[in-house]
Amino acid sequence: MTGLLTVLALYVGCSGPDFSGAILPPDEPNRDTYQAPDTDTEDTEEPTEPTDSKKDSAETGAPPETAAAVETGTTVETDTLVETGDGAPDTAKPGDGESGSVDTGETGMFSRDTSVFINRFVDCNNQPTAPLSLRTFSYARGYHDVAFDEAGNQYGLANGDITKTPFLGPTGIFKPNQGTVQGLDFIANGDMVVARNSDQTIVKIDPAGAVTILATNINAYGVTIGPDDMAYVGDGTNVYRIDTAVGGATVLVPAMSNFVPRVVNWSPDLSTMYIVNIVGGGLVHSVPVDTNLDPIGTPTVFASGVGDSWHDGLGVDACGNLYVPEFWSSGLYKVTPQGVVSTVLQVSGALQNFYGHGVEWGSLAGGWRDDAIYMPQPYNGNTMGEVVIGIPKARDPNWVVINAP
Repeated sequence: MTGLLTVLALYVGCSGPDFSGAILPPDEPNRDTYQAPDTDTEDTEEPTEPTDSKKDSAETGAPPETAAAVETGTTVETDTLVETGDGAPDTAKPGDGESGSVDTGETGMFSRDTSVFINRFVDCNNQPTAPLSLRTFSYARGYHDVAFDEAGNQYGLANGDITKTPFLGPTGIFKPNQGTVQGLDFIANGDMVVARNSDQTIVKIDPAGAVTILATNINAYGVTIGPDDMAYVGDGTNVYRIDTAVGGATVLVPAMSNFVPRVVNWSPDLSTMYIVNIVGGGLVHSVPVDTNLDPIGTPTVFASGVGDSWHDGLGVDACGNLYVPEFWSSGLYKVTPQGVVSTVLQVSGALQNFYGHGVEWGSLAGGWRDDAIYMPQPYNGNTMGEVVIGIPKARDPNWVVINAP
């Protein structure tokens, strides 16, 4: 606990900004008025989106006008600092073309020499205690999910536009006028698969910006590309498999009691599918799958007490741990392969705006860390946070995993 508090203190600096006027994204509840779903309910429909008079531009991922500038303070970095020659870290701004420098939005501007960042193995019997470090990228955009391509670009959402940001910035527009975008992920050929809430479609966007509709009438939240290059989404009722080559949706996990699916992912050996929810008790479900990733039987409760009831993302690392952000507690939780739950990070009070949605590992290309998870911060001006956990994502071919689960 002491280590976590120390990292948090370094993350936020001596004094945090005033977030009292932050805008609530449209598909999340108002903490003061919303009644969390009861685990005894038989209703399997996704909860009606709570209303809030202050949504305004947040419906399209626009930065809240009342959110203050990000000043997270000096962070604990575990890799090399690039010195400017006067003993101070380089403070060059994003996009000014200086190699090895980046404005992280911190009071201490840190950067890395990625040529020495080659720690390429992890021992699952001797895992690091996360978080190893935290920071916020004030120029990288994000709403409820982010994605990274192999060229070193980060993708998010701002003002209804899908944005594209290299590690050093600046942020540009990849595909404009997409409305409210939830999940996004890349398939093998470099096309992006996107869940658009605005028209309840799943679309594919190629690198040139051409859009192909893959499925309609699916109000999906998370988008996860499986090892079969298919897209897997949850819409609060069913889990679907979307054919990313020819289009079309198949119900993979149908509606059932106490089950409001949002995001899916798999164990490192692809034997188990995990599903996070919006149900009371902070339930995470799991179900065995065959070699085609088809469920064998019905999902059951794998872990409970993963926050309260509103899961906003799901990632799985190379050691089989799950990472789940939960809205009500403003926490990021770790669940071991045995179902043991612990808290990685939790923010409260004025710092609640640093709560992150989505869970996505960096691609390493360009400078993004592949042992860190990146989480958009919609209450913090649609910025993006970095949480270094010291473990890569499941099935990362660039890492050697010792004592794998």
